[in-house]
Amino acid sequence: MSKLGRSFLLWMLPVLSLLACVEQPAHQEAGERAQLRSWMKIISIDGVAPEDPYLLMLEPGQHRMEVLYQTYRQDYLCLFQFEVAGGSSYEVVDHSNLQPLVLYRWVRANVVWAERLDPVFPDCEATAADR
Repeated sequence: MSKLGRSFLLWMLPVLSLLACVEQPAHQEAGERAQLRSWMKIISIDGVAPEDPYLLMLEPGQHRMEVLYQTYRQDYLCLFQFEVAGGSSYEVVDHSNLQPLVLYRWVRANVVWAERLDPVFPDCEATAADR
């Protein structure tokens, strides 16, 4: 085996061993609850303030969620109404669309890539900044 081939194998061995250790998230194995991650603060979900305002586990069904989106000039209170499928992952992100936030269903395409599907756009209202 050439020196280049050995170097490549020595580099790939730790990478492949790490990839073999990656587990499927528990909420996907159970297939009952769904995970929702937000980069902005979740104020309420179904009228209740969450313990962790950035990561939630949700039951399947209809949900109503308020998210606070703060910018340098203005704060926005965004209301999402959406359907959750069990075992799914969701993510709230800023994409500078018509509304400042978007809720996506997040699906892992492979080890490296993920896809964002089924966008849900909220109703957002500007509020007074608390600064």
